[in-house]
Amino acid sequence: MLSWFYTSGFSYIRMMYKRGVVNVRIPRNKDDVEDFHHYKIGELSKNLDMPAVTIRSYDKNELIKPNKRGENEYRSYTVIDGNYFIMFKEYQNLGLKLSEVSKILTDSNIKEFEESFETINEKLNNDLFWLKKRIEGLEQKQKRCAMINTNLNKITIVERPAMYRIKHQEYDLFVEGKDYPSIRKKWTDAMPAVYFTYIFTQDDMIDYKNKISANWGLSVNEDLVEGTGLDKLPYTEYIPSRKCVYTIVSSSNEVYCKPRYFGFVMEYLEKNGLKLTGDIYGSFICNVKNDNVNGYTSYYEGYFPI
Repeated sequence: MLSWFYTSGFSYIRMMYKRGVVNVRIPRNKDDVEDFHHYKIGELSKNLDMPAVTIRSYDKNELIKPNKRGENEYRSYTVIDGNYFIMFKEYQNLGLKLSEVSKILTDSNIKEFEESFETINEKLNNDLFWLKKRIEGLEQKQKRCAMINTNLNKITIVERPAMYRIKHQEYDLFVEGKDYPSIRKKWTDAMPAVYFTYIFTQDDMIDYKNKISANWGLSVNEDLVEGTGLDKLPYTEYIPSRKCVYTIVSSSNEVYCKPRYFGFVMEYLEKNGLKLTGDIYGSFICNVKNDNVNGYTSYYEGYFPI
């Protein structure tokens, strides 16, 4: 019942509303407000700190019927109208469209009114779930940014976090496939819990001085994936945790993350008798404006499995 009310029910309301079938104007007896103070639209906008264009949209869509006074029939509004505008805003703050708000406030019986709250609550809880995921993703991004000063061009040994990933770009082309655009959108809708990652193959690193390409993807760490459904989507790969040499590098005014940026890592491996045991995964951290010079600096992190 609830799912019907939120999807089919509200869709039906919107359709009937567009056809002019649902009368959502606020009913009132004109004599009740005849002696009230009447505000011009600019005055009402100032008192409610509500843009005049918003008030006009309520009027245009016949959500409320203003008074018309004087020979020129200028529109005027009372505190009653202003309070209805505030009621509209209350429900709009919950993510409802005006037609849906009008249905709830002017054309719902008590059962429908109660069901609307349950449906809104379900939607808000879903929104809250994704908001928490995005906040956690933002916190992870903040941590990566904070590591720039301590890890730039320096070597540490760490465990690369396990993650789920889909391919996004191969050199200058977007990856394509059946339903790929809609799947990609589900991933990008979850950013910044989802973030950009690249792969350099072991072969790329053999000739790292001359390589410029990377395969880019969209990734989410395993600790954030629960409940998102991203791990169940087609084309998703699971990348397990690995012991790695870790570093952060930078480049100026270049659009590629290039293997040669990590040449010092390859030198470190050779010098210390360590062997590269798999492909290199890394992520884009940020672009920032250069200090005292034109252009920007890009920062990337890289994990070299050993």
